[in-house]
Amino acid sequence: MIIDVRSRKIIEQNQYDANIISITSNSTNANITNFGPTLFLRFEDFDEYPGWSVQLIQKSDVKKIIDFVMANKDNGKHFIIQCDAGVSRSAGVAAALMKYFNGDDTPIFNNPQYCPNMRCYRMVLRALMEGDNE
Repeated sequence: MIIDVRSRKIIEQNQYDANIISITSNSTNANITNFGPTLFLRFEDFDEYPGWSVQLIQKSDVKKIIDFVMANKDNGKHFIIQCDAGVSRSAGVAAALMKYFNGDDTPIFNNPQYCPNMRCYRMVLRALMEGDNE
């Protein structure tokens, strides 16, 4: 399975024939038109609870990610995981998907361009491994 990471700026400036998982932290979704199937999610970029009220990735977000991937993984398109900067949340989700489907998350963890959100990585990978996406 081909899995790529992009920033909001890059995804809004280009057009891709891919399945898109778009993650944002504000109330405005990325301006994505004429793409393949798209899942829009909204949660903040923190690995752990920082001590104030923010929306971290939740089990419900993980379920949406897994359901989306499973529903679209056989349609011949690759997946692009996009967040605001294309560095942390998207990299964490992408690394988990790479590890589960391809057996290798090193394209993310060995690339200094990325700093994967470990909460995203752990939650998505754990749900995939345990089949906990109900």
